[in-house]
Amino acid sequence: SRLEVLDLTNNTLTGSIPSALGALADATVLLRGNEMIRGQSTNTKIAPLSVCSNMHGLDLLDDPTWCPPERNLLREFYEDAKGQEWTIATGWVDEFNNHCDWYGVECNEEGKIVNLTLGNVGLSGRISSAIVNLTSLEKVDFHDNDLKGSIPSQIGNLLNLSSFIISYNRITGTIPDRLADLSQLQILHLHGNRLQGTVPRLSSKGHTKSSFITDCGSPSVFDVPLDCPSCTMCCNSRQECDITKSKTDFGMWSSVLTGSAVATLLLASTTLTKAICSFICSFNQSTPSTDNEHYTIGKESVYSFFLSTSVSAWALATTVLAVQALCFGFFIDEASLEFGSDKLWRYSFLCPRNNPDCRNTSEVTPSGWIFFVLFAFVYLLCDMLNGLKLIWSASKYGFSQRGFQK
Repeated sequence: SRLEVLDLTNNTLTGSIPSALGALADATVLLRGNEMIRGQSTNTKIAPLSVCSNMHGLDLLDDPTWCPPERNLLREFYEDAKGQEWTIATGWVDEFNNHCDWYGVECNEEGKIVNLTLGNVGLSGRISSAIVNLTSLEKVDFHDNDLKGSIPSQIGNLLNLSSFIISYNRITGTIPDRLADLSQLQILHLHGNRLQGTVPRLSSKGHTKSSFITDCGSPSVFDVPLDCPSCTMCCNSRQECDITKSKTDFGMWSSVLTGSAVATLLLASTTLTKAICSFICSFNQSTPSTDNEHYTIGKESVYSFFLSTSVSAWALATTVLAVQALCFGFFIDEASLEFGSDKLWRYSFLCPRNNPDCRNTSEVTPSGWIFFVLFAFVYLLCDMLNGLKLIWSASKYGFSQRGFQK
């Protein structure tokens, strides 16, 4: 007949609880009151992992000293991630080892798991939903493995989670909406996977350019890249990455700087303008005298119409100016990086598999920008001053009431 109850309570049993008891999965086993029982290789009270995992009738099962519940959860994770194939699995699923001593596992003073760091150790299979019950977790790092499946839908249960790194795996599906519940999240790396849809707007803000990274760049392995309004960096299918905010603001800053330059020139006095213009342009022997407005801007230039008293000439010149401004706007728009589009933008960051921080691979340096601005300023200064002279002269001809009355 099958054993149903094994009552060994209040005895003086010594040694360790045998793993063979795990075979009595359907029996009720009572061991309380045996104070001399210890672990196999330690002096602490701990039951075999197989016994705690398989025996639902063990009276010590609810005692966290004998059967730590988080150890059982890690065993589920190990099995779902095909732990027997890991390249490093020191201590894992040992019958009597404290789970806080397992490779990649870090616990706090209360014995609760706070860090699970298993990057580049050959994880495969899937991310077990058991980890969402490790409610003290602060850091999860599974980067550069071969995990498949989806992100557990109840990931929002980990309210203490500050770092969630699963980059460079083969995870699919969509990103759970409950990710938005992680108010302590400071690092989120989802790039290098096959995720789709929209990343929910995160409660916290990234402190560095490498804080929140997903595959929201182009080209993408899908028709439409991930939509990530909170990301600090986007990567594409070539594993090239770039910062989101500074590049999407390119057009705005270009317009602001251009407008500021024009406004500054308009504030210059007429006398100073003429003096500077004459000095700069004097180096070019073929440049006519700036005393004549027509020679300043060129007789064949459409802008010479601004020196006319004719309304139709002013209308034509204004139309040409508006078209050129529109073309400038299109140029700035195409020069701006819009993640999710097919615009030809050179991504300037690399987020390596073995490092959580992305590095700038651009050959453009601050000194290069300084020289570019200086050369551009010197090269364009004469034209800018001539344009300013045109503005002042136009007011003398086109905006005067007498001129329009002729």
